[in-house]
Amino acid sequence: MQLQIGELKIIDNALHINDGQKRQYIFLKIVLSLGLINGTLNLYHYFKGETHYSFLLIVIGLICAFALIWIFQFSNKEIIAFEEIKKVKLKKLLKRKSFIIYLKSGRKREILLPKYKTDSQELISIFRDRGFLQK
Repeated sequence: MQLQIGELKIIDNALHINDGQKRQYIFLKIVLSLGLINGTLNLYHYFKGETHYSFLLIVIGLICAFALIWIFQFSNKEIIAFEEIKKVKLKKLLKRKSFIIYLKSGRKREILLPKYKTDSQELISIFRDRGFLQK
């Protein structure tokens, strides 16, 4: 079975997602890692007594550390087999609707719903028929 809905293709019991999230996550991880490294270097200089204004940069480094931990909960896989899916939830935030796919590995993958209502209804029915969709 082959079906294409927006950026999502369903081929042979697997979701093929082509939304560019992989590149975005790699870039985000690099930027947050640089912020964390900067915070640790400023923490080192703060305890050496070389600078006194580094407190703000240390706080930014801590924020980057927590953001990195949060980012690593998400998956950026582009091909997800239906056997790997634990459950799917529909998330609505203002006008933006998306699916959150919970994988058996404990990670999550977010997919935006297609703009056209018929496509999104078809995707909802596919997940509901397979028993993944939860409200």
